[in-house]
Amino acid sequence: MTSQGIVRETQATSEDIGQSLQESDYQNSRSWRHHLDSFVALAIFLTIGGLLIVTEAEESWHSYAANHETWELDELPSLFAAACLALLWLFLRRGGERTVANERLKQAYARQQDAMESERRRNMEARVIGELNEWIQTCKSLNELFEIIEGYFTKLLPLCKGSIYVYSNSRDVLDGVCSWNGAPLSATIAPDECWALRRGRTYVRGENAINFTCPHVRSEDTVPHCCIPIVAHGETVGLISLQFGDDAAHSGAAGHATMEREIRMAVLCAEHISLGIANVRLRDQLRDQSIRDALTGLYNRRYMLETLRREVSRAHRNGRAISLLSLDIDHFKRFNDNHGHDAGDMVLRCVGEQLTAECRGEDVVCRMGGEEFVVILPETGLDGARMKADHLLKSFESLAVRYGDETLPRITVSIGIATYPGNGSYPQELLKAADHCLYRAKANGRNRVEFAPPANSGGGQAAPGGPVPDDGAVADAGTAVFPRAVAGGG
Repeated sequence: MTSQGIVRETQATSEDIGQSLQESDYQNSRSWRHHLDSFVALAIFLTIGGLLIVTEAEESWHSYAANHETWELDELPSLFAAACLALLWLFLRRGGERTVANERLKQAYARQQDAMESERRRNMEARVIGELNEWIQTCKSLNELFEIIEGYFTKLLPLCKGSIYVYSNSRDVLDGVCSWNGAPLSATIAPDECWALRRGRTYVRGENAINFTCPHVRSEDTVPHCCIPIVAHGETVGLISLQFGDDAAHSGAAGHATMEREIRMAVLCAEHISLGIANVRLRDQLRDQSIRDALTGLYNRRYMLETLRREVSRAHRNGRAISLLSLDIDHFKRFNDNHGHDAGDMVLRCVGEQLTAECRGEDVVCRMGGEEFVVILPETGLDGARMKADHLLKSFESLAVRYGDETLPRITVSIGIATYPGNGSYPQELLKAADHCLYRAKANGRNRVEFAPPANSGGGQAAPGGPVPDDGAVADAGTAVFPRAVAGGG
């Protein structure tokens, strides 16, 4: 719980204690007044009764003195009249107090109901926020995170519309990622279009005498709105934009209290969302570093093996083919020896960019290490793989790489092709078959494509994993197998 939340809870507890003390004082004063009223009624009764008795006795005495007759004191009517007056006064007094007590009881009951409703709402909000935080911590991607946030905000903030924007990787714009309750969602907004981002704190339009509308809010929307920065580890990562209606739910004192409650809830949720976004991005960054080659940006050997196993299993279930291209830069060592290692790195990056540009979106381009690359072609047979390999050879012929003030020599590559299931049923078998074809392309003059015929075609290919002939051993096309060249030798 934040310090503000602790202060609010302390204030609420102090108010409850004050109300309890007031009720206790009221009960004590009420009991004392009851006793006082009884004494006053008795005093009235005795005073009036005594006066009536004395008056009646004096009149009777004068009558006796005048007529010398016997007299008799009849005090019962006088006492009855005095008692009636005292009881009438006491009844009126108690009736007024009963009315005041009932009114106080109704007010106390209303306060108790409001406190119970507030406590129930706080418990519900705490439970939902706890569930939201649990779901956020288990998200695997940002898209999954924003879907969960959209669903929970619809329940947490049912009386307002809202949307969430997140900074792009370039941090020059914010991308719209989700919205709820029919709120408008722009594809992108600029950081300087929001007063909250420019001021670095929550901005509420409508709480001051002079207000300014954020430019990213549509001009026709004149209703109050609130913008809340999403900050994680001292860095602003996004924005929560809330828009309130001009209906009865957000008008008057009750509507103002509703707006404050929803803004407070959104601010609390922003703290959890910011940590969730930061964690997912950090996880994605670590994952990307573990599967990407730092020099070329292509996938590395680890990711290639995972993907190849997955694609082979899928091809086996669906009865589809899958092809593998093993590609090596010809005479790559000359670039390092004649132009320096920086020039060699430039060649590797250009080759990686060319492969990415020429392959399909579903193809997986990887750097195995050194100057060797692998391309996985899902749902592609031998004919399709040969066409792709020939297209790559032609594209490299027209590739010119400049390093400094000079143009580097022409880049050529050798390619070996292996296909599932003709050349193997396991990833290692496919890799070994593609490498054998690559060695053969190197031995037959480089800058060419070699492929392994299917095992049942009678081509005489050596079984994967069989003995490797000595250097220089050449056989018929499709049957010769050469040892792997030394890394960097080309």
